[in-house]
Amino acid sequence: MLAHPYCAATNPQNYLTHFMRTTFHAMVDFNSHLFLGPDTYRILLCSSPFYGMGRIVDAPTHNYFYDKKKHRNIRGVAPVFKYSVDPLMAVGFTTLIGLQFFSHDEHTRAVSNTFLAALPFLWIYKDIIKEIPFKGSLRPKNGCFSPCKKYYGGFPSGHMFEVVFMASLFGAELGRDYAIPLAAFATLVTIQSVAINRHTTSQVVAGAALGCMFAAASRKVIHHALYSNNRYGISVSGSGSPRFTYERLF
Repeated sequence: MLAHPYCAATNPQNYLTHFMRTTFHAMVDFNSHLFLGPDTYRILLCSSPFYGMGRIVDAPTHNYFYDKKKHRNIRGVAPVFKYSVDPLMAVGFTTLIGLQFFSHDEHTRAVSNTFLAALPFLWIYKDIIKEIPFKGSLRPKNGCFSPCKKYYGGFPSGHMFEVVFMASLFGAELGRDYAIPLAAFATLVTIQSVAINRHTTSQVVAGAALGCMFAAASRKVIHHALYSNNRYGISVSGSGSPRFTYERLF
């Protein structure tokens, strides 16, 4: 019987080698599917109309939650919801990443490892996009910013990007036990982002679309890792130096 790449290793050095190899493999494979896979462009095409509708409702939605004369937010969410998003996000990241070390299910470990491998690229690509100064990236006016200045960096919503990536990936791969709580959390992030004028509606839609793109690419990585006979990655040699590896299972 073939040993899958996500089988736990008992020796600490073998475990480190295994972890580095599978993570490196997932990083390479993920970017390949993200930029070359058709799912990315299907999601981009399908989400474009929703982004366009978001742009139409951006101004009236913003005006509903913002008092221009007093320069303050109005009709916002309760403070308990406003200040719970970031701590819940941190708990979610820690729990989902930790599954690859503590779960006894091979599929769950594969999902968790791929999630970890994709996260650095989420933060890198998100920050690159946020540096582009265009009208759709303008932050909505709110009480935390000066009313006399323009603030860019709102496109896309980073929180929405992250939570939709989590919900789409773990929900689709591991079922409703993950889908329901993560979808509920995504709903909370959506309401909080718009209601406190952290993002416009279109910026939230953009973040959700990017999260779906990352989830689609990650799912390809998972299925390829579990069922492909080709293995490549980076490991640690006996002297402690890194080395690239390739193997084919029969």
